[in-house]
Amino acid sequence: MDWKSLYGALLEDELKRALDALDAEHRDVLLFTTLGELTYKECAKVLEIPIGTLMSRLYRARQELKTALLPYAKERGLIRNKADQTGGAA
Repeated sequence: MDWKSLYGALLEDELKRALDALDAEHRDVLLFTTLGELTYKECAKVLEIPIGTLMSRLYRARQELKTALLPYAKERGLIRNKADQTGGAA
């Protein structure tokens, strides 16, 4: 399935690149459960995988996105370093 057509107009380039960098198995479960608004059970049925596998892939997809987007979020001021929040040095 070509996810670019689904989220192309909605997301910034940095997020698109991070999603494109995910392998298809991780990207599919992430998009089905978020943009597709499928329950875990529905998603597992559509992808024909056990629910435990779906949950594992979803966890890994979220971790990979978090790692990939952390610099972007910091640069945009969306999150702060803990030191910034307490007034200490970074």
